[in-house]
Amino acid sequence: RGEIKNPNVYLKYEEGSKKGKLNVGAAVGQGFLYITKDLGMKDFFTSSSELQTGEIGDDFTYYFAKSEQTPSSVGVGVLVNPDLKVKASGGYILQVLPNASEETIKRLEEIIGHLPAISTLIDHGQTPEEILSLLASGTEQILKKQPIFYKCHCSKEGFAKSLSTLDDQTLHSIIHEDGQAEIECHFCKKKYLFTKEELQHIHEHKKNKKKSDS
Repeated sequence: RGEIKNPNVYLKYEEGSKKGKLNVGAAVGQGFLYITKDLGMKDFFTSSSELQTGEIGDDFTYYFAKSEQTPSSVGVGVLVNPDLKVKASGGYILQVLPNASEETIKRLEEIIGHLPAISTLIDHGQTPEEILSLLASGTEQILKKQPIFYKCHCSKEGFAKSLSTLDDQTLHSIIHEDGQAEIECHFCKKKYLFTKEELQHIHEHKKNKKKSDS
């Protein structure tokens, strides 16, 4: 999941050998890639790496190598029609196991180096299985298939817990000055409204928990 603060940014085209390709890296600029994982524990796990090119495939490849010490290749691409509607888009993550030989890694690098853009393959009607066969020719073994779809795990209960972490003075101020609170999920942009009564209930529950813990 990710969010774009300025989705209407103007993209210039690349020059030279990449002429005709949108220069996404120039629009992204410098910065850091932050990865947050929900491992089912109390807190999320977050790690980061510095952006290398501003192209998401390159920067994820670098992240996997630096932060997770996993040699990887990440390919992503989008073809856009003149009317700005997406024509074809997709991606892959290719990672080797710890015991992979140098010969295997070198062969995969050669294959990837000669592979057309992933969006071009999809536009030409290549299936995921066919793309996998191109990437790992002769070694592919499908262990599991699952549909890919976007799903945000945000909920009003989750944001209520976040509100309960605010200090008493801040909660009191929201209740008596604002009379309500509206929270927007950073990922899916869904908004949750907490009424004055709901905020008071959160505040009372927090105070009662403090008493029981003391």
